Amino acid sequence: MKNLLLQEAVKSILCQMAVDCTLPSDMTQLDIGTVFEKAEKSLENDETYKRVCKLDKLAEFLSYDEDNEINVALENLEVQAKIDDTVMVDHVDGVQVTEQFEFTFTVRDLLQEIS
Repeated sequence: MKNLLLQEAVKSILCQMAVDCTLPSDMTQLDIGTVFEKAEKSLENDETYKRVCKLDKLAEFLSYDEDNEINVALENLEVQAKIDDTVMVDHVDGVQVTEQFEFTFTVRDLLQEIS
């Protein structure tokens, strides 16, 4: 999902460059790094993109096979944060931390880490 959002932003930037006549005719002259930076910057206020980035980072700490399970885990963490964010992540229902991160993060710490 993150890549799809980023691809759409890149496509939009390239189309605008074509309209503005700033797109090089020789594509080897195109600085794709700059285009990707602009695309990421254009998405930094997009709530969907922010959520997808959080889910991607959260996936590094949790042991799930399905994206939907990670989404549910994030929702559970956000609910727990409103109740008591000092609880260890391991004690939040529906959240399975990978072995290397067991008893490492409080809810607050993990949510800050993935933000």
